[in-house]
Formats: sequence, C-alpha cells, structure tokens
Amino acid sequence: MGSILNNFLNAYTLVSFITGVIAWTIGKFIFSRWFFKKEYRMFSNLRRTILIIGSTKETLEVEKKIIDKSGFFRYEYVIEDNPEKASALIDKHILVVWGYTKTKKINRFIDILRARNIPLLVYSTKEIDKEDKTMICEYSFSEIANSPLRLMNLIFNIVALLPYDKK
Repeated sequence: MGSILNNFLNAYTLVSFITGVIAWTIGKFIFSRWFFKKEYRMFSNLRRTILIIGSTKETLEVEKKIIDKSGFFRYEYVIEDNPEKASALIDKHILVVWGYTKTKKINRFIDILRARNIPLLVYSTKEIDKEDKTMICEYSFSEIANSPLRLMNLIFNIVALLPYDKK
C-alpha cells in the first residue's frame, strides 16, 4: 500500500511540476510579446532617418554634432530657407526637425506634415513669433525645443514611442 501511495505522490508531483513549467512558459511568452513589441518598435524606428531642415539663419551645426555624438540617429540634413520646398523629402523620414526662421509659408508646410502624419520638431534658440507658435501648437504632432538637450530628449521620445509604419 505504501508503494502505491508513494507512486501516486510522485506522479502528482511530476504533473504539478510540468503544469507549473507550462504556466511559467506561457506567462513568459505573453510578457515577452508585450515587452519586446515596444523594443522592436523603437529599434525599427531608429533605422529610419530624421530630416533636419536648417536655414541660412539657423544652421543647426551644434545640434547636428550632438546628434552625431549620440550615435543613435540617422539623419539627412538640408539647408532651405523655405521649408515648403523641402516637403518633397519628408515622405521617407520618421521625423522632421526644423530650425525655425520667420517665413510666410509655415502654415503650408505644417499642412503638408499634417496630411502625412509626420511629427514636427521646431528648434529655435530665439523667441518664436506668436502667430507661428499658434500654428505650430495647433498641429498635434509638433513640439518646440529651445535647447540642444531638449531637442535630443524630444527626438528620442518621438522615435521610441511612434508606431512603426513601414515606408
């Protein structure tokens, strides 16, 4: 009788162990899918390029050096005083960083970005015109940075959180 009970307890222990291992594996799989989905999104977005639009007044040379030093981001840099002319380049980029200069065509540029759902980061160390600031803030995918550290922080957050869309 003792050996039958002993065999039963051994079988029960084995079944409990196997059930525990299966439950742990399923839980780990579900957690990994949830956790690594965000990581996959971030690393997929890091492979995409950022468009940096400088101007003759705001060349963004210091900011480009900081972005280069970080080693995280790829970017394409153009100098264009009229950002609307650079709109042909924005389709293949995940984010547009624009060195702010006063221009009459900002509303058209923001409309182009809005139609394509591409985030805009406006960088300026000087004060932004009140009308332009209003137009920028009306676009829900826009941010304003006034220091290099804030610029890097915003770039990283947008790239890390933006849903990956294969283009």
